[in-house]
Amino acid sequence: MKHGDFTELAKFYRNRPGYSGVVLECLKNHVLNSIGEGKVADIGAGTGKLTENLAGLGLGGFAVEPNEAMRAEAENVSGGGSFGRRELLKRQGLRIVV
Repeated sequence: MKHGDFTELAKFYRNRPGYSGVVLECLKNHVLNSIGEGKVADIGAGTGKLTENLAGLGLGGFAVEPNEAMRAEAENVSGGGSFGRRELLKRQGLRIVV
């Protein structure tokens, strides 16, 4: 495995612990108070844990993951609905990038 290539690890990432709900709630409040509502782009989303958590808080948007194996894991869980490739960035009205 070469440095920075997570292809072989993708299937194990779904089992990683999620993000702190307290921290995410603080992030949500900061975003809403600073710039208001808008679409969120999770760049380098991996298997989409952060994207799912943000959606659960009402911060909708989509994820972009360049690694095919990681993106496939994300699509397996999400049904492919919110995961895309870089070309989606050109068509989205983004307000928040994480």
